[in-house]
Amino acid sequence: MLVRQKDGWNCGPIACMKLWTMFAPGEVDVCSLHPQEYKRVVVAKFNALVRTLMKEITWSAEENSERRKCELKKSSEQSVIVDTETRSGTKTTGSSIGEDGGRQPPKTETDVRNEARRVACIKRERNQEIQAEKMVRMRNETLQHVTPGTVVSMKMDPRDVKRARGLLGIVCDRSGNRAGGVQVATEEGIVTADLKKREYFIPSDRYAVQKVQDLALPDKLEVVRQEIMNGLFDLGKQKQKVSMKTAYRLVEGGPPIERKGCGCKGKKCTHFCGCVKAKKKCSLQCSCKGECNNHN
Repeated sequence: MLVRQKDGWNCGPIACMKLWTMFAPGEVDVCSLHPQEYKRVVVAKFNALVRTLMKEITWSAEENSERRKCELKKSSEQSVIVDTETRSGTKTTGSSIGEDGGRQPPKTETDVRNEARRVACIKRERNQEIQAEKMVRMRNETLQHVTPGTVVSMKMDPRDVKRARGLLGIVCDRSGNRAGGVQVATEEGIVTADLKKREYFIPSDRYAVQKVQDLALPDKLEVVRQEIMNGLFDLGKQKQKVSMKTAYRLVEGGPPIERKGCGCKGKKCTHFCGCVKAKKKCSLQCSCKGECNNHN
């Protein structure tokens, strides 16, 4: 007799009672025992059985018992295993021969679904890698044409400008890395980040290259382009700097646009408030209308 536990869980009351019916049926009133006492009684009987039959018991390693079981299974089973699904007319997959010559159990419906899901994940990851390589190649081809003097159309932040058109500018410098960032000069000055007057390289996803022959550049912007292409534009001496939002407002006209402020309620800003983190005062765009007591 081969007794083997296949899962990694501890033996429960059901397993103990199964052994009890095999080794000592009817000796103890089961109903009088608490479920937590099953294991203690059964283990004691099992140890007594092992001590009594120690000379007759044959011990074997797990791999030997598994191989023996595979050999018995190979000699007794056919290539197609008949189960409840076969009896109901459902086609089943027969067992296959393993690397060690033993017969492997047939694949269940769950195994088939898991294998299909694994193959689908591999295909999806491969398609994503191909798409990423394609996008990187397209971006690199676009960046090859970006040189000082190239006309670009900058994409405005929708939080700054609603239904905005592209803001035209001239590339005056490129970043040294492969990110494709550029410094852009507009009619009103060099574009910088908001509230920062240091150099600002616009990322490659915030601008698009434009063809000069398809555009009618303003006279002031055409002068800037000619200076850049002729090497007369000194970026270090350009003192006039402007943010992208301000440059758009000065070129296109219209009232200043403010981003939506914080959403603090009860005229009391917490330490999670965006205005507090940015170290700026609340305005009319905030929910508190600039009347918070603990911030302004």
